[in-house]
Amino acid sequence: MNAADLVQEHVKLDAFIESENKKFADHLKPHKKRMEEIKNLLLGMLNEQKQNSASTDYGTYYVSDIMTPKIIDREKYIDFIFDNYEDNGAMLQLREPKKEELREYIDRHNNQLPPGVSVEYFKRLNIRRV
Repeated sequence: MNAADLVQEHVKLDAFIESENKKFADHLKPHKKRMEEIKNLLLGMLNEQKQNSASTDYGTYYVSDIMTPKIIDREKYIDFIFDNYEDNGAMLQLREPKKEELREYIDRHNNQLPPGVSVEYFKRLNIRRV
């Protein structure tokens, strides 16, 4: 076998795998849709009962509160971090602030966000098997 044969074989295998992955994803689509519907129904039940979790013989379902921070003004954010590095330097990273440190900051500052940062919150239902 030469290099051209190996490249040709790799290209064919790659195309085959891509095609099979698409077929499999299409096969799973209705099942994944139904799982989402089930989660929405369970979330509705928890909301109606004013609970965050419940158990069944088959597993536990519970709500996680998810925070997704986003830097909307990088210059303000970076200036703020460096002006207050001793207290807030742990939030610094190349992208959005570290979530745990941001939560601690928000808790220490009466739910106020650092300058240049916004957050979105959403709830996600999780199911854990027994």
